[in-house]
Amino acid sequence: MKDRALSELRTEYESQRALNRDEERRRLEQASALDPEIGRLTESRRRLFQDNAREAFANPTKARDISGSLADELQSIARNIRGRLIAAGLPEDYLQPVYRCPICRDFGYVGEPIHEMCDCMKRRVYAKLCHDPGLGIAAEENFGAWDAGVFDPAPLPEEPRGQRAYMIRARALCERFANSFPNNEKHNLLFTGASGLGKTYLLNCIAQRVLERGYTPWKLTAYELMGILRDSYFERGDPQRAQLVLDTQLLIIDDLGTEPIQENLTIPQLFHVFNERRNRRLSTIVSTNLAPTEIQARYTERLASRLLDQRTTIFLKFIGKDVRLNLSE
Repeated sequence: MKDRALSELRTEYESQRALNRDEERRRLEQASALDPEIGRLTESRRRLFQDNAREAFANPTKARDISGSLADELQSIARNIRGRLIAAGLPEDYLQPVYRCPICRDFGYVGEPIHEMCDCMKRRVYAKLCHDPGLGIAAEENFGAWDAGVFDPAPLPEEPRGQRAYMIRARALCERFANSFPNNEKHNLLFTGASGLGKTYLLNCIAQRVLERGYTPWKLTAYELMGILRDSYFERGDPQRAQLVLDTQLLIIDDLGTEPIQENLTIPQLFHVFNERRNRRLSTIVSTNLAPTEIQARYTERLASRLLDQRTTIFLKFIGKDVRLNLSE
């Protein structure tokens, strides 16, 4: 499956480069229509570069002198073009090369002489392997869109300052975690609390920020995760998806506790995931409606010890009133 994803992406990147060239031609035509001298200067620059390159190749001993003279002439032409673009009401960099990703210039690979995948290509590979362009993440749910106003400011028995003040601090903790990833002192998070308190929204916020910073999160519900592990156990489906569960830089599991428990399958498979990722110091974030005592009762002491290890995990208990009730009032 990964080979197919890479093949599809190479075709996609090739198409993107063609689109870039079309856009560059369109911009040049537009600029030349506003000021024909821009077109003449651009063509002069192209011919100057080609002629000097041929001369340097034919006379290697003079290559350095030719290169120095060429650089001065090209800079002079470039200044003239920039001035004319501004006079025509266009940005001075309007005729610069167009790239979706300026790092790899839409080739998908970086490095010389050893080529490796650019971060933009890595994200697209994982997206294809996860069968979801957004890696299971709701794009509209991010730290910028997070709204403290949906939370009740009234005091609570367990939090005199109220749910709103508590959630502002929770959001700050989650943003610090995302901004520090993957160099967090504690590399796991455990969200506990009833439904409707904002757990999933903050999971998506973290995933978005981590993705923006060039890392690869994968968000799954516990039910989806067990489907992947079950298929792998019975040797059906795509085995690479089960491997991704172990390899992805940030695994986010939403609604742990809603998946069915299958004897001799669910708990051993989950233990393998959490134990393997813990040993490799890969980050895992879990949200659940279960309290710590309920986690121990449902998953056994052995698995709970991985989930509830305070040496590696930050605990965040969500409290207050279901925000969906606030929105409906």
